[in-house]
Amino acid sequence: MIDPRVKGHEAKIVAYVVDTVRKLKDDRSERESRWRECIRAYLCEWDEAWVNRARQERRSTRYLGLTWDAIENVTSQMAGMLFPNEEWFKVEPGRRGGLDMMDDESAPNIEVLLRRQHRQMNFRIEVMKMLKWMTVTGNCPWTMVWDIERAVDYPSYAKAMEEWIQQQQV
Repeated sequence: MIDPRVKGHEAKIVAYVVDTVRKLKDDRSERESRWRECIRAYLCEWDEAWVNRARQERRSTRYLGLTWDAIENVTSQMAGMLFPNEEWFKVEPGRRGGLDMMDDESAPNIEVLLRRQHRQMNFRIEVMKMLKWMTVTGNCPWTMVWDIERAVDYPSYAKAMEEWIQQQQV
């Protein structure tokens, strides 16, 4: 909720942010119907309006799976470009043969560590999911976890610090 006591420049900033968020939500809602349509095409499903119209016209409601085939084909081709072989990922030292030999020695160990972490987090599988979403909808949505942090009320904090300093001086 927006604080009604906000005045002056702060009110203009709040109004700008609220208007921008409203516009972004409107733009997203327009695109969501297109995204749902793309997902239904990938899943080889008709929407209700098309099924009802086809039944009224005594047409087939069977869906051809060409979109599914095309998306799976494109996704696997993109994955093949990103991961052409098992050696797709390589760590090289920043200063090969430089002053510090530790770079040359630690690069292979870091590579082993990162490859292990990639396997543990199913990196290829997650990238394949991302590629598929990019192919189906034209973009790649991600889920983010937001932490709620409470901001410090600096004027109150400064006032409390001044009072504390004055008490310490007495």
